[in-house]
Parts: sequence; structure tokens; C-alpha cells
Amino acid sequence: MYKIVLTIIAVVLLIAVLPGCSHPEETATTGAPAYAAAITETMLQALNDGDYQSYRLAFSEEMSNRMSEKVFTDYRSFIQGKIGSYKSKKFSDVKVDGEKTTVTYKVKFSQEPADVTVTIIFQVAGDNIAVSDFWLNSPKLWED
Repeated sequence: MYKIVLTIIAVVLLIAVLPGCSHPEETATTGAPAYAAAITETMLQALNDGDYQSYRLAFSEEMSNRMSEKVFTDYRSFIQGKIGSYKSKKFSDVKVDGEKTTVTYKVKFSQEPADVTVTIIFQVAGDNIAVSDFWLNSPKLWED
């Protein structure tokens, strides 16, 4: 009887503990919208390449009005001067609030040892998906 009770306790503990042992990226990515990774990747690669047309491809009208080619060129120079070029990204978080979906990535840049947080906000209305905001944040970007 004692062995049966110990076996039942061991099984219950395993069932309770094992879900916490899964890899965070496996569980976190289930909430990422299918379009977010591709659009974010295109924008980060375009930022590397200085390709304004590809960078603004999914912009909302408001975002297009705010991000002229001159603003993009200045922004790109600032980013590359501070943190270098984009290397890789890893999904971090998603928040959905009505038609607004905010997706966050932890991103590696060539001259920034810390993670760069990339936040991209999508306006989703039916099949229409548009980038309404996009920003990067890291320790080096705040240095003088």
C-alpha cells in the first residue's frame, strides 16, 4: 500500500512540474500572428540594406506620412551608428486589443551586446494588416 501511495504522489508531482519545464519560445510563439514575423523581418532587413521601399511596404497611411525617405535615412544612420546592423530576432510577446496587435521581439544587433527590444504595432481590419508603429529600444540607443 505504501508503494502505491508513493507512486501516485510521484505521478501527481510529475504532472504538476513538467509543463513548467517546456522551452519558453515554444509556448510563447503560439500567440504570435502568422504575419508578424515576416513583416518584421522584412522591415529589419530593409533597415540593414537602406531599402526604404521595402521598409514602408506594410505601413498604414499615417505611418507613411510620418516616415518619409529622409526620416528613414536619418533613422537608419542613427541605428547603425549606435547598435550596428540587424542579426537575428526571437519572438517575445504579443498583446491584442481590438484591431491593434502589439508584437515584441528580442533582437540581436552587431554592436549591441544586450538584447534590442523591437516593438511593432499592427492595425488589423479584416484581411487588411498595416504597421501603425515600429520602434527599437536598447541601452546603447540611450547613450550620448
